Amino acid sequence: MEPNRLLRGLPAGELEWLQPLFKHRTYLAGTRLISAGDSCEFIYLLDGGRVRLSRRIGPTQTSFLGELGPGHFFGEIGVLDGQPSLDDAVAITDVNVRMLAQTDLLEVLSHERPAARHLLRNLVTVLVRRSREMDERFANYAGKIGLLQHYNSH
Repeated sequence: MEPNRLLRGLPAGELEWLQPLFKHRTYLAGTRLISAGDSCEFIYLLDGGRVRLSRRIGPTQTSFLGELGPGHFFGEIGVLDGQPSLDDAVAITDVNVRMLAQTDLLEVLSHERPAARHLLRNLVTVLVRRSREMDERFANYAGKIGLLQHYNSH
């Protein structure tokens, strides 16, 4: 099985040590894997299929956040901070996932093993990349708003 971004760089022996912790699930297209407001108990490692991430921004509006495919993972923010999910994750196609429970992740991170260091590094790398992407989106949006305000004031 091709390594997920969360597992990237993990030595084979460490990957074998982690395998029993994963729950394998298949979800049909249209299934909601995570709903905004739900507690986050798992990180989902996407092995097959596509998932759409969106956020409700009002009673009738949603904002498209992205579409993920094999090799990506999601659900990590709620698992790490213990807060309810802000986003919805819906299967666009039938999907195959491996799920890592919050309790198992925390247990792994408490060990002095290479797996703990790799998981932590990979989580931080993805979170920093997403933060940079959000900063860029915000700057672009703010720039457009500023441009519109400039045109509207003349």
